[in-house]
Amino acid sequence: MLRKPDVRQWRTFYRRRELVDRTLWRTFALLVSGRARWPLYLWGDVGAGKTAAALALCDFVPRSKFRTVSELVDATLNRDESWRWEGLASSKTTPLAVLDELATRQVDRDLHYEVVKDFADLRELTGRVAVYVANVEPAALAAHYDDRVADRVLCGTVFELRGESRRHE
Repeated sequence: MLRKPDVRQWRTFYRRRELVDRTLWRTFALLVSGRARWPLYLWGDVGAGKTAAALALCDFVPRSKFRTVSELVDATLNRDESWRWEGLASSKTTPLAVLDELATRQVDRDLHYEVVKDFADLRELTGRVAVYVANVEPAALAAHYDDRVADRVLCGTVFELRGESRRHE
C-alpha cells in the first residue's frame, strides 16, 4: 500500500524535471551564469509547474533551501526562530533560497507581510540569490504586500509559466 510521502519526500517525489519549460531552463542558465539579474520571480497559473521548476533548480545548486511562506509563518507563530531562518541569511551555507506560495490565502496579512519582507531583506542584504514563486501576476503583487516588497521581489528576472495543470499529466 502506498503511503503519502512526508514533506521532505513530497518535494523529491513530485519533481519532474522533464516537465520544466525549456525556455525556463535557458533562463536558469542565464541567471546562474550571471547574464540575467536575480532574484527570479516565477509566476503563472495553478499547476503550471512553478514549484517543480523551482525544486529542479535547487537540485543544481548545492545547499539550497526551499521554504513556503506558510512554513515560515508557522515557525514564527511557534517561535521556532532557529528553523525559521535556518541558513537563509547565510551566504556560505545557502547560496540559493526559494520562497514559494507568495500572496496565497492569508489569515494574518501582517505576519505574511513580515515574513516575506524579512526573507527578501535577508537575501538582498547578504547578496544572495532568491527565487520567489507565486500565482499572482507581477502588477498585482504590491496589492498583496506593498510597493517596497514588490520592488524587492520584482527587481530581477520575471518569468511566467503558462498552460493547463501538469498534475494531470
